[in-house]
Amino acid sequence: MTDVSHEDMVNHCGDMTDVSHEDLINHCGDMTDVSHEDMANHCGDMTDVSHEDMINHCGDMTDVSHEDMINHCSDMTDVSHEDMVNHCGDMTDVSHEDMVNQCGDMTDVSHEDMVNHCGDMTDVSNEDLINQCSDMTDVSHEDMVNHCGDMTDVSHEDMVNHYGDMTDVSHEDIINHYGDMTDVSHEDMVNHCGDITDVSHEDMVNHCGDLTDVSHEDMANHCGDMTDVSHGDLINHCGDITDVSHEDMANHCGDMTDVSHEDLINHCGDMTDVSHEDLINHCGDMTDVSHEDMVNHCGDMTDVSHEDIINHYGDMTDVSHEDMVNHYGDMTDVSHEDIINHYGDMTDVSHEDMVNH
Repeated sequence: MTDVSHEDMVNHCGDMTDVSHEDLINHCGDMTDVSHEDMANHCGDMTDVSHEDMINHCGDMTDVSHEDMINHCSDMTDVSHEDMVNHCGDMTDVSHEDMVNQCGDMTDVSHEDMVNHCGDMTDVSNEDLINQCSDMTDVSHEDMVNHCGDMTDVSHEDMVNHYGDMTDVSHEDIINHYGDMTDVSHEDMVNHCGDITDVSHEDMVNHCGDLTDVSHEDMANHCGDMTDVSHGDLINHCGDITDVSHEDMANHCGDMTDVSHEDLINHCGDMTDVSHEDLINHCGDMTDVSHEDMVNHCGDMTDVSHEDIINHYGDMTDVSHEDMVNHYGDMTDVSHEDIINHYGDMTDVSHEDMVNH
């Protein structure tokens, strides 16, 4: 049927819009064991057939169950991405609304059903996904929820099975796939990702890859301005990271030495009203963290003004000596030179400033 036009098909079959799926099964029989090659021979190359033509041919599939689709299309697990493109054509310009009209609301379709339908996508390149899915930049979060359903209870293992190991996917690829997430609210992120409090740091690395070389600018583009995100929201997003080693933090954040204080404020927001207890919960017990590790994490603080320190830590007046020891560890063996390197030359800091601090 390769050279038979779509118009010829319509002339032969008529408008199939109101023909039920059951009628098609009665007419065509159970196609479960019909190979993809046989289908291609029957239908020809559908690459240039418009989505509108498909709707005219198949009708509105919104209320067709996933089971009916499996019966009609058979198990697609071993169908290559190239075959899919040949069958469906380039879907780049197909709107999300059109996809919903064709596929219906997928909210209650299980991940297992998706795997049975699409096969293991682990080795499908990001470029192929872009070609199939188009640029998602302008797709609203509401549309994503309608398409994917509430992912809250989808396990990390399921995500890996669906997307494969994302370790080597560049940040640029992520931006191209998801678009600029700057204006996506934290609530939307939780709805999309679910509560990831109990997701291990190892799982995060498997999902996100090693972020060491991702610039702060890229992070800002990805996360948006976090200034107004409450500490409670951060805990909900990151979970309790008390037991995450300093090495893991370094792997996650990279070398922060050259990150300006302004960038830190933009990333963390004004920490003035964050309690010491919250800081302990966020950073863990820093007692055994070496001064060298602190420098690697915070960078050389020599040129950071006293005002900046106040903005970062808030008024420490009511923090007990015991709290300071718990936070900084025993400073007995820290040299005067180390103190200078950490805080800078305090010679011109007034007694009033020290009291305020």
